[in-house]
Amino acid sequence: MPDQYARDVGYERSDGTLHQVIDGQAMLISPAGDEVVVLNGTGTIVWEALVSHGDLDSLVAAVCSAHPTADPTAVSTDVEGFLDELVVAGLARVE
Repeated sequence: MPDQYARDVGYERSDGTLHQVIDGQAMLISPAGDEVVVLNGTGTIVWEALVSHGDLDSLVAAVCSAHPTADPTAVSTDVEGFLDELVVAGLARVE
């Protein structure tokens, strides 16, 4: 597990990322304004949880709460990958 995914590390939205949720899907515009990303429902749950500077466990809990039959281990793996994508795209950052 990369250091950035330590359980006590926090994640937050990057300053300047524009976003709007429409019909349960978040649309994000990168701070540079050169990329538009549309998230599915689960990605939107994570994005909305980032407003309170979530750590990995709280973000996984938010997804599991919305999808109670989901395997928490699989959700954790998926959320880790999604966070990596957000960080690489400049839409979120590690606190």
